[in-house]
Amino acid sequence: MPASFGAVPTPVEPSDAFAKKEKKPKRSFLPSAASSVPKTSIKFGGGLGGGFNPAAYLASMGWTGGGLGENGEGMLNPIEVQLRPEKAGIAFGGRKERTKQAKEEAKRRGEEVSSDEDERAARRNKGRGDKKKEKKEQAVELRQAWTTREKKPRKPKIQHRTYEQIIEEAGGEVPSTDAGVGQIIDARSKEMKEVASLASALAHHAVPTSDSTRLPELRHNLRLIADNSKQTLDALAKEGAGIFERRRWLQREYDESRRRREKEAVDLAQLKVVLSLVRELEAVGKSALSNTAMGLEAFEPLAVRIQQESDADIEKFGLDEALVGALTPPMKRLLADWDPLQDADGISATLHRWRRALRALGGASAPAESRAIMLPFEALLWHLWMPRIRSALNNDWKVHHPRAAVAVLTAWRPLLPRYIWDNVLDQILLPKVWKAVHDWEPRTARAPLHYILFPWLPLLGERIDETMSEARRRIRALLKSWRPKDEAVPQHLERWKEFFPKSEWDSMFLTQIVPKLASYLGSRFSVNPRAQDMAPLEKILAWRELLRRSVLSRLLEGEFFPKWLTTLHAWLVQPGVDLGEVAKWYSFWKGWFPSEVAALPGVEAGFRKGIALINQAVEMGEDRRGLSKPDLTPLSRSSVRDAVSASHRSSSKTPAIPSSSGAGDAEDDSVSFRSIVEDRAAELDLLVLSLNRSHAQTGLPLLRVSESLDGKSGATFYVQEDIVWVEEKDKEKGTSEWIPVGVEELMKRARMKR
Repeated sequence: MPASFGAVPTPVEPSDAFAKKEKKPKRSFLPSAASSVPKTSIKFGGGLGGGFNPAAYLASMGWTGGGLGENGEGMLNPIEVQLRPEKAGIAFGGRKERTKQAKEEAKRRGEEVSSDEDERAARRNKGRGDKKKEKKEQAVELRQAWTTREKKPRKPKIQHRTYEQIIEEAGGEVPSTDAGVGQIIDARSKEMKEVASLASALAHHAVPTSDSTRLPELRHNLRLIADNSKQTLDALAKEGAGIFERRRWLQREYDESRRRREKEAVDLAQLKVVLSLVRELEAVGKSALSNTAMGLEAFEPLAVRIQQESDADIEKFGLDEALVGALTPPMKRLLADWDPLQDADGISATLHRWRRALRALGGASAPAESRAIMLPFEALLWHLWMPRIRSALNNDWKVHHPRAAVAVLTAWRPLLPRYIWDNVLDQILLPKVWKAVHDWEPRTARAPLHYILFPWLPLLGERIDETMSEARRRIRALLKSWRPKDEAVPQHLERWKEFFPKSEWDSMFLTQIVPKLASYLGSRFSVNPRAQDMAPLEKILAWRELLRRSVLSRLLEGEFFPKWLTTLHAWLVQPGVDLGEVAKWYSFWKGWFPSEVAALPGVEAGFRKGIALINQAVEMGEDRRGLSKPDLTPLSRSSVRDAVSASHRSSSKTPAIPSSSGAGDAEDDSVSFRSIVEDRAAELDLLVLSLNRSHAQTGLPLLRVSESLDGKSGATFYVQEDIVWVEEKDKEKGTSEWIPVGVEELMKRARMKR
């Protein structure tokens, strides 16, 4: 700092640059008062390098380092700039406009400098943190003297951490407290004492002062040492964590190698057992190859041992391949002489006991396309068993005798893989069965159709659907070609009822059988008390298990009872008639019908008309010649119920009228809107007949719902999706149109149109 005005400065030793030029005599251009001029500490020029040196040049002229000019009043230092805050006027906020340098120069020149400006500024800045700011500036200057940082460093926050915390932050495992340190002695004081841990020894350690102005050099060095120690500790912590992780990995590798060693020991023991079995199989196989009389019984103990001792190793070590290889010679001899149709089981029972040893998975095996090659046992079946079965089914088996083929396939099915089973059924069996069904004719067939097809149902499953459709077509053709002059009922026709939808079954009989029965009963049957022929009526009743109960009831009511009542009336009006004989004749017919037929509403109504006619004739006595003819109009279901109620009105017990729907009237699984209409018609004792015609615009089949079997009355309709379209005729214009109606409206129209 420059000296105060008026003080005599201490002579300054010349620098080396000035010493070199002291050989020349000094020339002083200053007066004697120059010794009192204050000197400056600023040096001009480099003094050591080449080029012009202003300080040396001035020294040669007699300048001793004071002010410039004749009297030393000149300003030596560069002009110092006093910065003013942005957008602030002159002396804003009491700021002083003159710099410190300007004040010192003024004092050096002997000018009087007022201290009011400094005092005012000090008073204004009092309490505003000037002292704190000066301290910060001094600390920055001291820090810059010891460091090369240009920016002000951020003061670090002091955190004290233990070794265990540093290890945890590095991601390693914290070892047990001072486990590897041993005894810890605190020797920081005069008396040495033992402590439990380093943490307890350093617990009362003095915290360094936070004053940043004290001992800056020492604080800087300590900070460097602390940073270096922190980096070292972090590196050691990471290395420790890596060591712990390596230790865990080595422990896992050790455990894994020990498990592998134990597993290999177990595998070695199993391999010894397997090797022993294979050697025994090889020995037995060689004996079977040379001894043609040896059968499969010699392999029984070995196959049992394989399944009991090495069941889990069959696939792993290929024991099934060894067993099949040893079995091949005797199997080839046995299958060469085997007749599948005569000996269905053959050796299948023996092989079935060895299924696990042979890996004979049967139908559970994966399809052939999902495996690259055949299993050994599958290859044996394909090359030895398959040719014998193919030859027997193609050449020796007759499709009209299915039991032998069914037996052999049933016995071998658990042993056959899926692709062999599919090949036998699809390539050999089904084509032959389908051809037999297609060529079946009821007049020339050797066996009934169900005998050819039904035994295969459990084995073929869904594969038989196409063949079953062809069989149903043959049944419909059979009914269509049937004539009353033929046998009463085609053989075993009732067994096909469950394979037809209920509506299709009823419709098929209504269109193909019932009209023929009605015509036959009307033309061939006559009531003759003297010589009664019951054969036509018996032929009609033979169909009672196949026809719907309401249909049979209407058939007898419409075709039998008109003839029976007419004969009864003619007998009663004869002169000299014996009413006892009439009563016996009536009782005969009453008891001749089977109980289920006698309980039909139409049959009961017919006999009630007969007994009413007899009672009326008895009451008329000799005047019975005027007996009125019976009403031959068939009664509706409601009138039958009313008549029964009236006849038993005085009785305490009213007989029940059997329902027209029998046990076979259960709803079919496949429900359609047409079946709903047919079921509702059956509940009302109405018949749905096919007209064998189609609607002109839609092409849908036309149907007629009627109360009579001839179908002359009723309503004509067709079903489109869930809508019933009924024909509405205009008799005056002679035209008709189709209108949509509900099911109940259709039933109402069927009763109204007679």
